[in-house]
Amino acid sequence: MGDGPPMMQKGLTICICTSGRPFELDRCLASIQNGTRQPFEIVVSDDSRDDEMQTTIAEVCRRYVNTRYVSGPRRGLCANRNTVIEASRSTHISLLDDDACVGHEFVELAMRILDTSPKAIVSGDVLESGTVLTSPSNPTRWGHFGAVLKDGDRLKNVQLNCNVFPIAAFADAAFDERLVYGYEDTDLCNRLIGCGWKIEHHPELCNSHLPPENRGSRNMLAERERFVVLFRLRSDSSNLRWKGIPWIPLAACHATAVYAKHKKWDWMIRLPLWIVRGTWLSLIGPRPSALKFDLVKRHCTENTIDV
Repeated sequence: MGDGPPMMQKGLTICICTSGRPFELDRCLASIQNGTRQPFEIVVSDDSRDDEMQTTIAEVCRRYVNTRYVSGPRRGLCANRNTVIEASRSTHISLLDDDACVGHEFVELAMRILDTSPKAIVSGDVLESGTVLTSPSNPTRWGHFGAVLKDGDRLKNVQLNCNVFPIAAFADAAFDERLVYGYEDTDLCNRLIGCGWKIEHHPELCNSHLPPENRGSRNMLAERERFVVLFRLRSDSSNLRWKGIPWIPLAACHATAVYAKHKKWDWMIRLPLWIVRGTWLSLIGPRPSALKFDLVKRHCTENTIDV
């Protein structure tokens, strides 16, 4: 376990990734402001593609106290997650997407937990679409979400919209920027657990996730990335190892049967490429493997606007 960046202030920073969704971001920031306790800071990393939208997002941030705007890298969600983490100035962070809303007592309860368990990674629960209570779950045999924990099982994943991470964890592992969308949290947690970090479930923490209705293309992206993460999981490593090699043909056969059953012919056509891509990316490993926190000062002084 790494020591993390030096000279960080004790407290919780809420780190929000956004891209072209000012309404959702405003709703998210309002939920934080209405809480019983405020975080050390809020950092918003904006991956919007055009300058006009970035101006709009920055204006939304200005309406909320203690909120700092960061220009995102425009290299995808995982790169944006790493950017907002690097911009943090506190000992602990909580990762949110812009379409989340925090619980009324989230920050207050999170601070109590980190006071007693400062070295643990913490996951709460999420109300999906504001109605379906979803607890963190372990990966299934084929790498999907949803394996129910049995007595004695250790938790191997977090809810990305309800969590607390010690900033030091990211000196050991970072989000893999080669993954476009999907299962990046499973991949990150797999590597952190391999470095000795433990994940605790605290169901008293509960936030809401209110995603847009049309997510078809994202589901396809997530399915593609599942193969990368599956081969790493079955290798018990951040890279493909001999234990994971038999899972390459097994995963291809299993996916073929499932896609045929559900008539996902467009996925079936893409499957050979997904398997090849998954094998290659699992073999070469994540990029970056961890964050270099000597970049924090540069991010805070060059790429941010205090609002």
